[in-house]
Amino acid sequence: MVRASALSIGAIVRVKFDASGYFEQAIDREIVELAFGGWHGERAVAVASFCASTGEFPVLLSALELVRSLQADDLVVELHGPDALRWIREHRIDVVASIESVLGRGSCDPEGLDVGPYWDDDPDWNSAYEHRWSADRSYRPS
Repeated sequence: MVRASALSIGAIVRVKFDASGYFEQAIDREIVELAFGGWHGERAVAVASFCASTGEFPVLLSALELVRSLQADDLVVELHGPDALRWIREHRIDVVASIESVLGRGSCDPEGLDVGPYWDDDPDWNSAYEHRWSADRSYRPS
C-alpha cells in the first residue's frame, strides 16, 4: 500500500487513500517527477485524480468533485515517500535507477524505522484508508 492523503486548506476535504494503482500504470518519467517533487504538488494531485477516475475510490471521487464544484484550488495531495519507494523497489525496479539519478545514489534504499505519514497521527482524521473497490463493490487488494 502507498498511503496518500488529500486535504483542502479549509479542511472541507480530508481523505486517505491507497495510491498503489497509480504506480501500476504510470510511466517511468511520471514516477521520477513525483519523487523529485517530494511526493506532493501538481503530480500528486494528478495521482489523486487518476485514482478517483478509476471509479474504485468513491469517497475520493466525491471529495475531488466537491473541491471542483466549490472552485477551490487549495487541494494538497501527499504520498508517503517511504511507502512509494518500497512499492517501487518491489514492483518497478527499473525505475529505481532513474530516481537515484535524480535524487542521488541510495535514495531508494530503506532508511531506518518508518513511523508512517504524519496524517496518521492526527486525531481529527478517520484512521481508515480507502482501498480499491471492484465494480461489484467487493474489496480488491492493492
